[in-house]
Amino acid sequence: DGIPDTIFVLPAPAATILSDTISLCAGQTDTLRIKLSGPGPYTFEYSVKTDTMAADTIAPITTSDTLVLIPVTPPVGTTVYKLISVGGGACPGPVSGEFMVQVFAPPTATLSGDTTICGGQATPLNISFTGAPPFVVNYTANGVPQPPDTSFFSPRVLVVSPADTTVYQLTNVSSNGCAGTVSGGATVRVLPELTAVISGGGQVCQGGSGTTITISFTGPGPYTFVYRAGPNVQPPVPT
Repeated sequence: DGIPDTIFVLPAPAATILSDTISLCAGQTDTLRIKLSGPGPYTFEYSVKTDTMAADTIAPITTSDTLVLIPVTPPVGTTVYKLISVGGGACPGPVSGEFMVQVFAPPTATLSGDTTICGGQATPLNISFTGAPPFVVNYTANGVPQPPDTSFFSPRVLVVSPADTTVYQLTNVSSNGCAGTVSGGATVRVLPELTAVISGGGQVCQGGSGTTITISFTGPGPYTFVYRAGPNVQPPVPT
């Protein structure tokens, strides 16, 4: 009779990268969490793929820990981390999971729109952005905070109609949870209201010396006025 062979089946290790999809601001750090099970010690590899780089395999890591924490600071854009392989004891094992990070650059916002208007008129202010929308911007009018404004486009046009000369300033901007920087400003100068009042006149004799008509103005000059004599509109008069 032959002697029976004994075959030992060794348990296989397994590795899982705890799956998630998160957002970060440029320069921020997060942590890969890799869970290992089965016989150790373990040797595993993982890959990193970005918007501008094909998947690159990181050098093998050997450990006896069943939970490995790896800090990462991905670049701006989308980065995907995946396990490639795992070995433990004398056997390879299965891998699973995917960790995706979307990193946003800090936005910028620049305000412009210096102008002069007459009372009651409206004028546009332009806010130019860089970065990824949506953009949330806060601003002041003569130092008084205004309600936050949200925009999905650049430039953003704000239409204002101040009653008096007003200085507008941006105070902060953010997008996708990332704070940015602001610059610029806009001064809207409002001219005083113009008025013209005609007075005088009276009865005159035909062929006589006539009478005096007075026109009084308020507001900044010089002025140009138009008046009517009876049914007839007269030419503009500068003064």
